[in-house]
Amino acid sequence: LLFSCVFPQESAGAGFSFSVPYLYDGLRFGGIPPFGSCADNLTIDGTCSSLKLCVVGGGSTHAEFVLSKFPSSNVVLVSSTSDLSVGLVDGTCNAIGQESPAISETVIRLNGYDDGP
Repeated sequence: LLFSCVFPQESAGAGFSFSVPYLYDGLRFGGIPPFGSCADNLTIDGTCSSLKLCVVGGGSTHAEFVLSKFPSSNVVLVSSTSDLSVGLVDGTCNAIGQESPAISETVIRLNGYDDGP
């Protein structure tokens, strides 16, 4: 975890700053029940056979991992993190894989997903 701040260096008459923080926590799965659990359990048996898992493609390590664990017919490669939310909203996918901050329920709902009242 990095924090953005400036530390003045009086002797140099200047300061330096750090980058904006970004949390890296590894690949996580979420989705419309039961499909988030299907992805978590790396299974496509029974009710999980219709899993459509969206993940950012373009040679990402997440895509490489997902494609090594699931048949390509169950994987939908998208071009950006924001497209993960779009995939859930428009029905292209029923589960998504990415870092936790990108797939939190709050983020997905802010991007238009609504499962009803």
